[in-house]
Amino acid sequence: MHKLEIRKDLSGNELSGSLPPSLASLHRIENLGISGNRITDNLLDGSLPSSIGNLTKLTALNLFGNQLTGTLPVEIGNLGSIVAINLSENRFRGPIAEQHISPNKSRDFLHLRQQLLRKFHWILAQKVFFQM
Repeated sequence: MHKLEIRKDLSGNELSGSLPPSLASLHRIENLGISGNRITDNLLDGSLPSSIGNLTKLTALNLFGNQLTGTLPVEIGNLGSIVAINLSENRFRGPIAEQHISPNKSRDFLHLRQQLLRKFHWILAQKVFFQM
């Protein structure tokens, strides 16, 4: 039997508002794309809800090109199945802690270009492809 990929791509749909905490109720989702939308006036904004860490089957998360703000929730490190995370071209701030990277993964792709993040020097010693 083939594995059924559970995927939701809402990219480029001019969605507006904030990311709802109920996003975490998508327990079976494996691939989530919400890039280039217009959440809250022009593009998605608000913070990334800590409930994102409940999406434990998620293998790919693409939130590229929105206006998400705030600090990255450490719960993003609970995504034990994650392989690729693209949070580029948002407005995240603050440090990236080791807790942000799942300890269960030997290879992750973390794309954070054009952010206001800091304190990520520890990540260079990890087996993580990190692009700022």
